[in-house]
Amino acid sequence: MHIFENSVSKDVLDKIFKIEEMYANAKIIVHYSALAACGFVYARNPNDVRNTYSIELSGDTIIDLEEKPTHPVSNIMGTGNCVFKNVFFEYIRDYCWARNNKLLFSFPDVLKMAITRGETVIAREIGKLYLNFNYEVDIKNNFKNHLN
Repeated sequence: MHIFENSVSKDVLDKIFKIEEMYANAKIIVHYSALAACGFVYARNPNDVRNTYSIELSGDTIIDLEEKPTHPVSNIMGTGNCVFKNVFFEYIRDYCWARNNKLLFSFPDVLKMAITRGETVIAREIGKLYLNFNYEVDIKNNFKNHLN
């Protein structure tokens, strides 16, 4: 999770993130007065979306998302590459409080809660390929399916 404070300069962001992509997302947050800017890819195989979260868009604005969907609404796959304003932590607090103060939360669920409360979240295509490595078998499958 990357946090963006409106007063942070490009030089500071470059030192923290070391990539232009995060700075570009931070500029989008300011331009759209958005809560967050999140990356996505178009999945080659729609079944791959079930490993992350699906995104439903209206233009470049996320209107709905679902974590690990059984039946993805599209091939738009969230990558977890997001830049947020600090207020996002208030949504995490509210989400946890609504679940009896359990400190476990799902990023897509918290983001969805913020969207339903009227926050703007912008989505950007950040690449053509997403490789998800959680387990050793994922490494083998990703190389077999995507890199051959």
